[in-house]
Amino acid sequence: MSTLLQIIATPHQNGNSQTRHLADSFLDAWLTVHPSGVVETLDLSTLELPPLDEAMVSVLFDQPSTAAPEQLAARRRALDRLVAQFISADAYLFVTPMWNFGLPHTLKHYFDLVIRPGWTFSIGPEGPVGLLEGRTAYAVVTRGFDYGPDSPHPEFNHLEPHLRTLLGFMGIEDVSVVRAERLGFGPEAREQAIAAARAEIARAGLAVLAVA
Repeated sequence: MSTLLQIIATPHQNGNSQTRHLADSFLDAWLTVHPSGVVETLDLSTLELPPLDEAMVSVLFDQPSTAAPEQLAARRRALDRLVAQFISADAYLFVTPMWNFGLPHTLKHYFDLVIRPGWTFSIGPEGPVGLLEGRTAYAVVTRGFDYGPDSPHPEFNHLEPHLRTLLGFMGIEDVSVVRAERLGFGPEAREQAIAAARAEIARAGLAVLAVA
């Protein structure tokens, strides 16, 4: 039985998020391939992530701290739960818009917590080694403008390279991205972009089904 951890980084709720709608389409395709699969959802817009304060940094890197013991214990419990959930998944779905050319701050904050020595990576003789090899990640990404490979400014797209780097650091190299571009160009362009993204999701689902 496969477990997919869906990590949502858009704050839009109540049916107002195209990113969430596309993620629902992806989940339909994934569950077709994995009918006995389990989907866990982590909505970063409603979850209060533990702060990256001095106490948390000391817990992350197992360093001495001047923080009170009860504060350190609380940070460790929160971090353990978050990272244990992450490493227990077989696959991941990141549901995120592009904000100012990169990741929303909540998603970056989440990665800053789950990229944890001894849990998701280790340090070997040659340097860092990811510990989550063999897992798969997907991303549903929405953008107001077009920053794809054939756009006038592909260099503005810092979201996907950053996401691939963060995941690759933990050993997750199999990353597929579905994009909806030009959502800020009016209703017609938005509908075309969403339709194209849904078609890509459907094709991806059929392709996975063919080799599953």
